[in-house]
Amino acid sequence: MIVAAEGAALAAGIVGATHESWSGVGHLFWWERPDDAAALVLGHTEAATARR
Repeated sequence: MIVAAEGAALAAGIVGATHESWSGVGHLFWWERPDDAAALVLGHTEAATARR
């Protein structure tokens, strides 16, 4: 895990990358917000599949 601003800068330098930031969530984002984490992963995999 890195500072949010550095994560945004890193994502900006990677073609096709996105940066997600959820307020009030710690390092265990998948535990604290499982539905949001699952939706993020599913969206990523669906987009990757659609590009094939």
